[in-house]
Amino acid sequence: MKNNRIKCAVLFVFIVFFSLNVNNFAETQKNIVFTIEELQSLGASTVDESLNLIQSSIKSDSEISSKKSVFYKGSRIENVNEEDISNIFKSLKLDKIDHIEVSKNGNEVKYHLSKSLTKEGITALFSFSLLEEKDEDPFNPKIITGTKSLISSKKLASPVRVISNQELSMMGAVSVKEALEKVASLTISDSGGVQTLFYRGFSDGNTKVLYNGVDLSDPSGISGSPIFSHIPVEDVERIEILSGSNSILYGTGAVAGVINIISNKKNHLSYSTKVGPSQYVSSISTGKSFGLTSFFLVGSKSFNNSLSMFTNTEEKDAFLNEHVTFGFSHQLKNGVIDAFYTKNEASNQLDTEVYGPAPDFKKNFVDDSNSESSLSQGIAKVTYKFSDSSSVGNQINWTRSNIVRRYYNQEDSAENSATADNQYRGTVDTVDIIKHLQLEKNKMLVFGLEGRQESSKNSGTFNGFKTESPLQKRRSIGFFSQYFADYKWVSTELGGRLEEYSSGFSDTYNASVFRNIPFVNVEIKGTYKTGFKLPSLYQLTSLIGDPNLEAENSETTDVGFSKEYKYVKLGSSFFKSNITNQIAYDFSTNTYQNIKKSVFSGQEFRIEVKKYEILDFFTVEYTKMKSNNIKVPEYKAVVSTGLKWGKLGYGLFITSVGENELTKKAYSITDTSIHYEFNNKTNSFIKVHNVFNESYVLVSNYATPGQTLFFGLNHSF
Repeated sequence: MKNNRIKCAVLFVFIVFFSLNVNNFAETQKNIVFTIEELQSLGASTVDESLNLIQSSIKSDSEISSKKSVFYKGSRIENVNEEDISNIFKSLKLDKIDHIEVSKNGNEVKYHLSKSLTKEGITALFSFSLLEEKDEDPFNPKIITGTKSLISSKKLASPVRVISNQELSMMGAVSVKEALEKVASLTISDSGGVQTLFYRGFSDGNTKVLYNGVDLSDPSGISGSPIFSHIPVEDVERIEILSGSNSILYGTGAVAGVINIISNKKNHLSYSTKVGPSQYVSSISTGKSFGLTSFFLVGSKSFNNSLSMFTNTEEKDAFLNEHVTFGFSHQLKNGVIDAFYTKNEASNQLDTEVYGPAPDFKKNFVDDSNSESSLSQGIAKVTYKFSDSSSVGNQINWTRSNIVRRYYNQEDSAENSATADNQYRGTVDTVDIIKHLQLEKNKMLVFGLEGRQESSKNSGTFNGFKTESPLQKRRSIGFFSQYFADYKWVSTELGGRLEEYSSGFSDTYNASVFRNIPFVNVEIKGTYKTGFKLPSLYQLTSLIGDPNLEAENSETTDVGFSKEYKYVKLGSSFFKSNITNQIAYDFSTNTYQNIKKSVFSGQEFRIEVKKYEILDFFTVEYTKMKSNNIKVPEYKAVVSTGLKWGKLGYGLFITSVGENELTKKAYSITDTSIHYEFNNKTNSFIKVHNVFNESYVLVSNYATPGQTLFFGLNHSF
């Protein structure tokens, strides 16, 4: 314990040192300054004319008409369109500013305009910036999950997979689960609406799933696994996936990776619907700006009554989900505040497992007309972003995820099962403070602290007996720091985190080296990462729990290779993970104990083609796994294709999954879709899921859909 506190003190001193000395580092970045006299001598009289002259003089290969963002005092002003920007700069005379400072960073050119006014020795600075961005690199998109701030995925050590809006649209996905199934390293089991995911061989609860940065884990569950199946895919702009341990930034439960579901904040009224046999998904969204304030609103409803829960039952079991999200963004004098709130209300009819008489106690599956589950999920986030200077960014985030699950079953003549009415409540609250320091053009430091509280409570009846557990809570606080250095030949990523929780300390760290091999232009990434997963509240406090459980620890080594050539990118990675102190049920003590060790290994291969002729995207992914988890297949391959030809579009998605020890059966599923764009506001599609009506099993005895035809329509007003 003493050594851990020393580590914590050292990290704290490290953070304070960089915080106090950030300005010294930031000033090392070199920029070009154009004075007003210089610009006037070139014939410019407005800012717009000056920007065109500057562009020519620095030989920028971006254009003034390219994608633009406006910043005021370092913070982005949301929802400013290009026409507004152009009008501002055409009417802004040069006598309103002192100079224009230009800095270039990759595909970005920033023009910083400022005016200094001195009165009685006090200098007031009026400043704003225009950021131009060329078309984003399709193979290395910018993501927010890697540092909680936009950064090119090329600068991160973790392998990155982004399911783009184009892919989501082309596959005609009806759920987030369907979209995630197109990732070769990830498998999802579905048992009566309870969805669990397994990433890179790790068991459920080791992958952090976020919704706009909010942790979706359920503290009332056995392993604290995430509940993500009620997020409608119509509300999704993209899904960012980081492979390997990301415990430094995200703490417990991010050992296998992090999945961040990013919502689509539309600024206009739009409607979409997908209809299939006994099922539909409909969504409406809108957004509007009023000066420095903008808001968005999304509402959706989905219904599915096409399947029975089990393979040998006949009665269809309906699923209903209603979703609403409201959010806003407001530009303050010294920053910007963003907030949103999401509410999901769902119900699901269930069937029942019953057991025969002794001594065999044979399990049977029967229809049950009065067994059902319901869920109420609330998700909230408030973010305040502000900048001390052009090189220093700050974030303060508050998040809450609250889940209430209910399982209800009455006795009837069709069954011989237990009656029940149980309710489970789980809440996760977090507060984090993050600082992003641009030390130099190619060096960045991210550090901060995160406070977290988990709570759970359950109550109800089982066969007439009252079952209840008191409110359980766990608090933790983590200090983290991550350093990025990006050079032409060698780049590095170093980081560490110390976590103090109710019963002890955990630490985690990583070290990565990137190397671009000359002449052949092949990039190599070598990474060593550790991670941790705290025991769940159930494992600590239930009748079969142990309050002395310690955190699970992991070590992962990852070596990756990639090469880009014009429209094609080839990539591969080889990883191995060791888990120690793993928590498992001990039959000798009838409690959970730290008694297991596990070793996972695998190889990932990927071919990508983007934006070539009529080919919008073409991706082949193959993952071969070696895991002791009986639900993880020995391999998985995914082929994704999107074609565009005029107003027509075509999508083809093939998923091939190998055997696992539980189901002992491999299978392949083919989905295809045809899209037609009537105009820039209306498009429709027809999709066939499971074209060849393949029979397959995700979880033994649970039903899966066969060949299904969908029709979809999207319209913007």
